[in-house]
Amino acid sequence: MPPAGLEKVYAILARSETTGYVNFDSKCTEAVQKYLPGYTNKLFAKELYEYIQQTGDLQERRQPPDDGWEAPFFYFSIPTFAGQRLYVKIILSEEDDDVDNCATLIVSLHPPTF
Repeated sequence: MPPAGLEKVYAILARSETTGYVNFDSKCTEAVQKYLPGYTNKLFAKELYEYIQQTGDLQERRQPPDDGWEAPFFYFSIPTFAGQRLYVKIILSEEDDDVDNCATLIVSLHPPTF
């Protein structure tokens, strides 16, 4: 069984059509426009969810202490959209036992460097 945080992120991404659940750091909004012309944040989030649903490619890692984010864990995937392979890093920006009261923040979006 996947970690509880991983299940929450997946459940939140499933709500990508509803404003407020999947949010983007400003530099990630710019990255969507740069790497995927014609995509909106909502379209990117929707396709990210569909990609993860099909592949199961969403991983959880402990957040490095010097990373600048208060969340103890981050979640990542490396999907390909419109021929562009991208590293996507997500944190739980609002966490609660009830997933309806949770939100994610996409904090990194760029071609993988590894």
